[in-house]
Amino acid sequence: SEDLKENYTAQASFIRGLCYYYLSMMWGDVPLRIEPSAHDAISEPKSSFIDVVGQIFIDWKYAYDNLPENGEHVDGYIDKLGVAAYLAKLNWMLSCNPDLADRKADYLEDAKFWCDLVYGKYSLQSRYSDLFVNHVQNSPESIFQLNFTTSSDYSWNRLNWIFAADNASPGTAYQRIRSTKAFHDLFRGTYPGDPRYDATFLTRWYDVKNGSSYHLISDSVYTYPYKTYKTKSTSRVADAVAYIPYDQMDDPTNPTVEELTVLQEQFYTENTTTGEKNVVNLVGQFATSVGDHAGWPLWKKQIDFNCQAQQSNNNIILYRYADFLLLMADVYNELDETDRAANLVNEVLRRARTSVSPEASQPVDFPSGLSKDQMRKKIFYERLFELAAEPEMYFDIRRGGTETLKMALEIVNRHDITYEHCEGEAQHNNPDQRFRDRYFGEDATFYGKVSDESFLKKNLHLPIPHSELSANDGLSAADQNFGY
Repeated sequence: SEDLKENYTAQASFIRGLCYYYLSMMWGDVPLRIEPSAHDAISEPKSSFIDVVGQIFIDWKYAYDNLPENGEHVDGYIDKLGVAAYLAKLNWMLSCNPDLADRKADYLEDAKFWCDLVYGKYSLQSRYSDLFVNHVQNSPESIFQLNFTTSSDYSWNRLNWIFAADNASPGTAYQRIRSTKAFHDLFRGTYPGDPRYDATFLTRWYDVKNGSSYHLISDSVYTYPYKTYKTKSTSRVADAVAYIPYDQMDDPTNPTVEELTVLQEQFYTENTTTGEKNVVNLVGQFATSVGDHAGWPLWKKQIDFNCQAQQSNNNIILYRYADFLLLMADVYNELDETDRAANLVNEVLRRARTSVSPEASQPVDFPSGLSKDQMRKKIFYERLFELAAEPEMYFDIRRGGTETLKMALEIVNRHDITYEHCEGEAQHNNPDQRFRDRYFGEDATFYGKVSDESFLKKNLHLPIPHSELSANDGLSAADQNFGY
C-alpha cells in the first residue's frame, strides 16, 4: 500500500541520515552518495561536511514529515518523536562547532524548537543500571536503539568480546577497551557513592571459568583500584585485597604517588617463618607497565555476563533521554537561561541518586546562580559521567573542536599516577610501550601535547583508511584528513 511504502521510505531516510551523521562526525568531509551505485560509477569524491549535514537534514526532515503522527513505537524502529530528538541533537552539535560560529544562533534556535517538542515525551529509566541489560521491549528512556538476538547467526552483539575480561563471562573476550585510571578517579572522586559508578566500571568480578577455588575471597579477580595479595591470617595464608583509600586523599579525584607511598603501608604480606612484613606496592602496580591489564578498570556497560562464545543479545541504546536532557540543558544555557539548564541537568542527577534504596547522597544537584561559563563546563563533565563508554562519546568530546578535545585530554594530564606511569621514574625504569597510559602534557614523549594545536586538530577526525583511498578513484592521497 502507499501508506506502507511511505513509512518504509521514511524509515530508510532516517537510517541513511543516521549513517551520514556518524560518518561526518568521525571523518568530516566524506563521499556523499544518494543515488544507487552503478558498475560504471562506483567512485565518488568527498563532499564538504556542510553539504553532508545538509543531506542529513533533508533525510531526517523527510522522515519526520512522513512518519505517522501517532504511530506506535516499535522496538528497533524510529518514530516521529525520535526523529525530532535527533534533529535537536544535530542542531546542538552544529551549534557547538567553532567552524560554524557564524550560524550558531540559528542552530541554537532550531535546537530549542525540537527540544521543546520532545521534552517530557520520554521518561528516565528508574534504575540507571537497568539501561544496560537486554530489553524485551524498549526502555522508556530509549529514543533509538539497536536490537540483537542470539537466535540468529547474523544478529548478535559482539561488544562483550572487546569490553569484557576473558574470565568475566562464559564467552570469549579480550578486554581491549578499558577506562583510563584518570577518568575513573575523576568520576569516583567527584561523586563518591554515585550509583552510576557500579554500573559504569567493573573493577572486581567472579572468575566463571576457574570458580571459587581460584581465590578464597568472593570476587576472584580484581583490577584498578584494587590489588590482591597474600597475608598471614591466624594459622594460614589467606588472600586479601589492597586498594586506593580515596577517602584519605587530599584530592580524591587525583591520588598522588607520594600519598600512595605512605598509605599503602597499611597493606602488607608477612613471612610466616620470620614475621618479616613487606608492603604491597600499589605504586608499582599502577604506575608501571602491567601486561595482564590489571592496571585499568573495565567498562561494565557493554559487558554481557551471560555471553556465550562471541554472541550476546544485549541491545545497544544509541540515544537515550538522559543524553537529550543534558544537551537540552546546554542549549538553554547558551540561550542565557542558565537556571533552566540547571533544572534539566538535575532531572538526570535525581534519577542517579534514586537508582538505589535508600537514596544516595550523590550526585548532588547543580546549584542555581551559576554563570554561563560555569554551567557550560559542568555540563561537559556531566555528559562524560552519565554517558561514559556509550556509543557517541568519541565525537561528543570533539563537538567543540580542539577546545573540548583539550578539556578531555587534560583529565589525563592532571592525574599524578598517569604522569608517573608515562613520564616519571617508573617510565624510565620500564619503557615497554605495549601496555601504557597516554599523557599529553608538556613533558609528553610519545603521544603529542595539548598545547600543540596541530596535534589537537589532527585528532578531531579519524584517518581515511588506505583501502578506501585505493578503491575509490574519486579520492587521492591529497584527500587524506589533516595530519595523517
